[in-house]
Amino acid sequence: MSPGPDTMGAMRDTSDKLLKKSCVHLGFCSSVADGQPLHVDQFLREFGVLTHDEIADAIFNVEG
Repeated sequence: MSPGPDTMGAMRDTSDKLLKKSCVHLGFCSSVADGQPLHVDQFLREFGVLTHDEIADAIFNVEG
């Protein structure tokens, strides 16, 4: 059984809060590698609810 709309909305809100805290408040989520700018958005899928593990992996990919 898949999560209902209320659960999906709550998961999306939690993911958004984690990204905001990591990127805006703590200053992670962007860097420069080999002269090229990187941003966490490049490592996140565009559709669906992101898991906290996916967000953490994307941040680690950007930060090195």
